[in-house]
Amino acid sequence: MQLAVLAYLNSPDVLLSIVFLLLANRRIKFTHDTQCVEYFAGVAAVCKAFASADHAVYAYEILKAPVMNDILSDIGFAEAVRVALNTAVAGCCVLGPACSSWVHLSMGSSGRRKWRPLGDQKKLFVKKANLMVSRVILLVRILHSRGVFWVLEQPMSSLMVHHPRFQEAIKDLGIHSVRIYMGNFGAKTEKGTTLYSNCPEVKGIGGQKRPTHMHNNTKKLVDEFVDASGCIKVTGNSELKQSQASPCACACGIYKIWAENRGTLVQRHRGPQKATLDAGMEVNIFGAPSTRKEAWHDAKLDGVVAYLQK
Repeated sequence: MQLAVLAYLNSPDVLLSIVFLLLANRRIKFTHDTQCVEYFAGVAAVCKAFASADHAVYAYEILKAPVMNDILSDIGFAEAVRVALNTAVAGCCVLGPACSSWVHLSMGSSGRRKWRPLGDQKKLFVKKANLMVSRVILLVRILHSRGVFWVLEQPMSSLMVHHPRFQEAIKDLGIHSVRIYMGNFGAKTEKGTTLYSNCPEVKGIGGQKRPTHMHNNTKKLVDEFVDASGCIKVTGNSELKQSQASPCACACGIYKIWAENRGTLVQRHRGPQKATLDAGMEVNIFGAPSTRKEAWHDAKLDGVVAYLQK
């Protein structure tokens, strides 16, 4: 059933192979009882909200498990897929992939633009970020096939949505988006954020009006300096790093949406529908459609398959 739904959603054959190898491995026990998964969890605010209601959770965070939770490594991605497969049908998942090379602040060094979202691929940090997104989108496809309410969080200025694999997912899965301000949820800064999700109900989270009362009180998140050539440069400071964590009120809002729509999620899983485009999503109409036979070399999956075949 899992493989059939993935195939129905136009997922690549190489992903189906990875899923099959994991499901066929008798050493791995799938309980399918994890109600909430948080990838790139940080302080795991969403997991804490679910755990407070006695739900089983899994926080995937490289700082907690540098080997098993490194999505860029073969074993780390295999673990990420295992976790996605073990998520309960109609569960919840929040993904917060690193945004540092995707935001407007880094355009000068990353070389990213809307018309060139993959940026300067001669730079290692850009290549790693591109790889991360390709693998995250594969996880999204698995979660979607399980009827999981998933939410992917990015700053408003992020160009990640223009990554070719993200664009393919929009066309194959149907993705909704809503722009919110974390300042409305208790954050110390406005922190304009876009939430992407497979569920239109995400738009009911609130916090969409810019908190103008915070405008003059917002902490300075970047520093400007003049380099040796006389050019003005901008760099994030320590306050920017501290602003990344989602406030508890936003995490609770995600939990509330999931809890109130759980029955609907189950019904949707029983009859997965082809994508319907959200009018608010930016879609690159010139992008080539994805095909199941494509090898997805950009996700570097050969090593993952070889690891699972041992």
